[in-house]
Amino acid sequence: MNSSQEQRKKELYNWLYVFGIFIIITMVFTPYLLPLLFQSPKEGFSMLLSFLFVGGIVALFSAYILTPLVMRGLKPFKDSEILEILENLSKQTGMGNVPVLTIVDTSEINAVAYNSILGRRIGITKGLVEAYYNKALSKNELKSILAHELGHHKSLDCLKISFVFSIVSFYEAIGYLIIIIGRGIAHIGEYSGERAGLVSVLFGWVLAITGYILRIIAKIASIFAFHFNRKQEYSADVFGASLTSPKAMANALEKIEKLNSELTAYR
Repeated sequence: MNSSQEQRKKELYNWLYVFGIFIIITMVFTPYLLPLLFQSPKEGFSMLLSFLFVGGIVALFSAYILTPLVMRGLKPFKDSEILEILENLSKQTGMGNVPVLTIVDTSEINAVAYNSILGRRIGITKGLVEAYYNKALSKNELKSILAHELGHHKSLDCLKISFVFSIVSFYEAIGYLIIIIGRGIAHIGEYSGERAGLVSVLFGWVLAITGYILRIIAKIASIFAFHFNRKQEYSADVFGASLTSPKAMANALEKIEKLNSELTAYR
């Protein structure tokens, strides 16, 4: 088996893993789905497909619409030296288009891969750039950091993590909305007539408690999503090390943690 076939096989397994985590999270919210799959396979499978469809829509919206809105504070970065490093690394990966490099004005040392409807993006912080030009980070260490983010793009991690978190985010948002509505109804009930007011207060608090339960379940389900996220980060580290060197990748991670700890200590 050649390297391209191995890569396709690896990517297939990765997507199966993504779907597996998504289904586990779905089962947490809908425990009746598993027995339904055995008792009425057609109905159960149809329901599972509907969850997959909703998850896919939410993931696409989150990865390509919502995330760019959250990241709108990042502006295009035109540093020729760092752009050249990114271009060379992109060629090594075989990526067709070089991700747009953006920057945010913060002293934190960090980088992030994200998407927009216009294409791939890699965001870096002003602190990371200053660390590089102040020699706190070597060129190979900067390469490792950028290669790590390219690894996320190469594996479509931004879309995958949005998909894995989609049902969690959906139920957490529903839970939060129910809490707000329930509290509102209870608050109105306090100023209503005696009997109607008591009913409104009780109904409002039942809604609010239901919302809290949904949010607690969302927190429990997110354990599986965060497990997948850690796996992604490890894979991106391995990818970054393969483009540079394991030593450079390890040193970069160590220095980022150290430099950010020093920033926190001074605040």
